[in-house]
Amino acid sequence: MLEERETNTVPDSGDLTSIYILKEYQGIGLGKELLKSMFFRFSSLGYQKIFVNVLEDNKARYFYEYYGAHLCKSVQIKIGGKVLNELIYEWDNIDGVLARLTKTN
Repeated sequence: MLEERETNTVPDSGDLTSIYILKEYQGIGLGKELLKSMFFRFSSLGYQKIFVNVLEDNKARYFYEYYGAHLCKSVQIKIGGKVLNELIYEWDNIDGVLARLTKTN
């Protein structure tokens, strides 16, 4: 069943819409720093949950999973006439994500 893209209506929550990093700059910590900055902002806004929608074939989903996002739903959407699987992830522990992002390795 195809679904329209949902609008987040969950109280005290926000959406991370996308992080785009050119391939030549991937793997050097820029994504982590951007995510950390966003989660500090989400925390300051009092958000309890953060959602991100990722196409199933997008390897960025593993980045989000590494930082604690949990798959909560899968839907089929249509973009440019093509049916795609979209995964909806949720972070429900902002402090836990920040702890992981600020941990020194």
